[in-house]
Amino acid sequence: MGSLRKYKKKWRAEARHNGKYVSKSFQSKGDASKWLRDTELALEKEQFQDFRDSAHLTMAHLITRYRDEITPNKKGARSEVYKLNFLIRQPIARTKVLRLSTKMVIDFKNDLKKSRAPATVNKYIHYFYTVWETARLNWGILLPPNNPTTLVKKEKVMTKIDRILTYEEQDKLLLACKKVD
Repeated sequence: MGSLRKYKKKWRAEARHNGKYVSKSFQSKGDASKWLRDTELALEKEQFQDFRDSAHLTMAHLITRYRDEITPNKKGARSEVYKLNFLIRQPIARTKVLRLSTKMVIDFKNDLKKSRAPATVNKYIHYFYTVWETARLNWGILLPPNNPTTLVKKEKVMTKIDRILTYEEQDKLLLACKKVD
């Protein structure tokens, strides 16, 4: 059972079902009634997810926890701490986890591309993916199941080495081949 109430200049929608209570404020009555219908339906089907506990978390909170709890157990912990600290200092880290979008991650990637190699950019984006999944699966933090980094296309890494063999190296190579015969 739900209800709509006008409170000052906002509309408050309240949904109740089997002892569960959820409420939210809206600017318009139409938005409030749509949210109320959707929420009541989700509560009836027991599919409603309440993200209020994770609404205050930023990516910096999750990255810091990952750095402090998971990274020390890794072989390359020292370099990973450096990279995670770099991510914490970025503006995207101050974004609330529920507001993090694929577009924000793409913008971050494009900024990184200006000063970093493609492989490095891919690693930083992968850290976001790993931190999100660790928080969702291992720590029990309720996050949307759609990780914003999954739709971000990886940078193409060119590992081709353009190097010309010197005459001295060519002579050594031919000499080594003659010794094998």
